[in-house]
Amino acid sequence: MPAGAQAPLGESERPRQGCSSICEDPLYSQALEHIQRGRWTEAEAALAELGARYAGDAELARLQGELALHLSAEGTWLAGTPKRRGSLRVPRRRAVRILIAGNLVLYLLVAATWLLSWLRHLLG
Repeated sequence: MPAGAQAPLGESERPRQGCSSICEDPLYSQALEHIQRGRWTEAEAALAELGARYAGDAELARLQGELALHLSAEGTWLAGTPKRRGSLRVPRRRAVRILIAGNLVLYLLVAATWLLSWLRHLLG
């Protein structure tokens, strides 16, 4: 990246061209900050209050859509996160279990061979 160049701004950080009077409202800045920091509940409350003041504003609709996208993504991510039962879980499929057992046997044979050759060298 050239000297003096800035990294691309996030969607909610990007300045809007032709932004209405909503952009002048301090609550708008607070809502942006809440979205940028992942404080979804606070952002939702701020956007609801802004919605009462600036009903039908395009910038407000864009921000509400961005918040909905974040909430949807977070909900999807959390729903896909498995609950941990223990530190090591044995796979359920029979083929995987057989492969793991075969690997273990193979490593034990390699270790036994190495140990025997080491003992022969030491004693012989």
